[in-house]
Amino acid sequence: MDKKEQILQAACVIDSNISALKDNYGLMSQNILAQLRNLVEGVAVALNNIANPYYQYNDISSALRNIDKIKDYKYIYKFYKQLEIVSSHYTLDAVNSEHLVYNYLSYIIKLKQTVQEKLGIVILDNISDMIKMSVSQESHHYEEILQHLKIKNNGLIIDEKRRLYVTKQKAIVVNGNVIYESVLSISKSRGNKSDGILVYSDFELPEHYAIKIKYRKSNIVVNKVLIPITIITNIFHSIYPREFNMLGRIIGKHIKINQNSSSYKQLMSILDESYSSLLDVIENIDSYQVDKNESVWQLLGECKTYMISNRPGQVILRYLIHTLNYSILYKQYSINPCNRLSNLYLEYGCIPFDQMPYCTSLR
Repeated sequence: MDKKEQILQAACVIDSNISALKDNYGLMSQNILAQLRNLVEGVAVALNNIANPYYQYNDISSALRNIDKIKDYKYIYKFYKQLEIVSSHYTLDAVNSEHLVYNYLSYIIKLKQTVQEKLGIVILDNISDMIKMSVSQESHHYEEILQHLKIKNNGLIIDEKRRLYVTKQKAIVVNGNVIYESVLSISKSRGNKSDGILVYSDFELPEHYAIKIKYRKSNIVVNKVLIPITIITNIFHSIYPREFNMLGRIIGKHIKINQNSSSYKQLMSILDESYSSLLDVIENIDSYQVDKNESVWQLLGECKTYMISNRPGQVILRYLIHTLNYSILYKQYSINPCNRLSNLYLEYGCIPFDQMPYCTSLR
């Protein structure tokens, strides 16, 4: 089948359901969930190899893996993983289907924009009707925030010196656009609300690791009261060197990462470009043109050796690398190697998590 035909057919079914069932949001949501998965698969295959006009089922898995490595397309893979379970294994009732489609609306709008910009195909003409159905009472002040986001180079750009974590993020649909409302904190603990900073952006923020931001201040009017808002203009990954150092101690390597070193800057640049997890970087470490003898790359190479061996300890090591939270790393660390976890420097209390990660907790 032609790729364009696959995309248009799935989108047409979605449009037809929106048009026919606009008075029954629940039934409409049930009908379009499966078609959303077909649409995402078609878009993924098309974006992965634009030059190839043909759509084949066998290309789906590799296409999804490949676009997950591209920052602008990562949302497509995330959307697909959410749809995969719902559309394959469950038939949800109308109420739950309605909630799901409402939550997916930001993904759907971004998908429509991506298909038009990258593939030159106009789809989902009736999506505006879904947006009208889901308009909330809060939409007025979000509309004003959207206007501030659209005005570029307006106001003094401030360079935040502190490292911050994204502890909460939600996508909001406003007038056919997607904006992001996020909470940044100096601590990764979601329980620490006292230092949270509410920010807005027209792009998604990376949630894995510490970042530094550039922002500008503005104001909106809510109920005749002037409210200050913070608008993110740019972000940069900035992982704490001590988190790398503690990871090194866990695998038995006493290293000291310098944030001014070329290897550290190279790695941060890779994360900026891809929004990937360090697990993705480790998996593809051989493809990067870097000095593998530099401390950061040497550490990641040692981690890969542990992970591909499939030995005890590799499950917990994957989790620690994916989150890279100093507090969590420190609590798992032992000054003595654990012979039941391949001599990683971990407490024996880590063993249950390594063996049963879905029903036990870390120390």
